[in-house]
Amino acid sequence: DPDSLRALFGNPQGRTLVVIHTAALISIAEKMPPELYDVNVNGVKNILRLCRESGAERLVHVSSVHAIPELPRGQVMREVSSFSPDRVTGGYAKTKAEAAQAVLDAAAAGLDAVIVLPSGILGPYDEGRNHLVQMAAEFMSGRLTACVSGGYDFVDVRDVADGCLRAADRGRKGETYILSGRYVQIRRLLGLVGRACGRGEPPALPMWLAEAAVPLVEAYAALRRQR
Repeated sequence: DPDSLRALFGNPQGRTLVVIHTAALISIAEKMPPELYDVNVNGVKNILRLCRESGAERLVHVSSVHAIPELPRGQVMREVSSFSPDRVTGGYAKTKAEAAQAVLDAAAAGLDAVIVLPSGILGPYDEGRNHLVQMAAEFMSGRLTACVSGGYDFVDVRDVADGCLRAADRGRKGETYILSGRYVQIRRLLGLVGRACGRGEPPALPMWLAEAAVPLVEAYAALRRQR
């Protein structure tokens, strides 16, 4: 709702106005719910329009590494200069890619905008319960008794916040910046969590078994109206 955003862009003191746009919906579901596109793409276009109207000095748009096409196993991902929904997989990735390209198009048209692309964000003070925080919390409570083999690149939320501020201060117009930490196996990550609460590393299931269980798990979650 653009009208609900206008008050955020008011600048009665005439100071430098820098916009850090972090709002998004995250989904790992195969299907794309309408609100996912509405928030992640149309919401970004609303922000771009208001940045131009208000004369914002700079926009820092928080995207995701999911907007970058995946490379074959073992290759290192790097920043890209363009984005396309057709080159990524999954509804969430497609919305983030389309929105990121809209930001780059706005930068090419004159708006001073930069993009940061965090990897898997993990850390304290999370009230929205992102998927990684949910995983850690359910392992601590004993509800999660096993994990999958494999891992991901994780980054501390405080480092992401610092990266956003550095992008606001030092980023270059039209540039994209990956904000990552390092690759950690899921079992190792939960082992670190377990050490803090008196539990050991969980057993790791092979990926084929986890993938085979997905339809059953999704149906069970839908019945219980849980994520």
